[in-house]
Amino acid sequence: MDEAPLGKMKQSHTTTSMKKILLTLLIAFSATLNLRAESEFEYEAYRNEVRLTMGDPFFESLIWHNDTHGDLHNQIDDFSIFLERQRCAWTPHFAIEYDFRLYNWLSLGAQVDYQYTSWHVLGYNNQNMILSDKRENFYNLSFIPKARFTYLFHEYINLYSGIGVGININGGSEVDLHGKNTVVAPVIDLTVLGIKAGYNRWYGLFEIGGLTSLKDDETIYMLFSKLFTLGAGYVF
Repeated sequence: MDEAPLGKMKQSHTTTSMKKILLTLLIAFSATLNLRAESEFEYEAYRNEVRLTMGDPFFESLIWHNDTHGDLHNQIDDFSIFLERQRCAWTPHFAIEYDFRLYNWLSLGAQVDYQYTSWHVLGYNNQNMILSDKRENFYNLSFIPKARFTYLFHEYINLYSGIGVGININGGSEVDLHGKNTVVAPVIDLTVLGIKAGYNRWYGLFEIGGLTSLKDDETIYMLFSKLFTLGAGYVF
């Protein structure tokens, strides 16, 4: 048998096999791109977002902490009364937030944030005899419209910053320098860096920023409180 036609047949068979492989790879690649495009389209179609977060009470724990010694409150002859703050406790900042994504880079929404702090004021004499034990507390309840600016928008991860300006209600048993125990003051919520990562429509988040609320230069309710925030959210 002549070897030349046999060689041509083998070459033709090899060429056909390679064409089939290339065609299969091309179809698979096209299908992957199509699924990716559909996935991104579906993700971008979800413009509503709800998130629950928890932030640290660093500012509150820094200011309202247990005293190492009592302060002299009253003295009559040799009888002295000292006041001392003890058993301080702080909750994290709990917040719920809704956002609507106008564009991939801009979302507008609103947040409600709550934090509670309590402590006991002990009164004792110069013989260390406890004369009184009074529980004090305050809370900060903030209502904050917010804007979030996303500079990395991806199906699985987002990087963003944000700012919000609203009102804070400071209340409780504690009385401020002006003799009031319920005060409304402006509040600013600043997100320096936010990272949102997840799959499908659920995600987790981490933020660095802070809440600041003050009535004047002598009445400060929060000063870069809530430095670090963790949370979870859902888009729909």
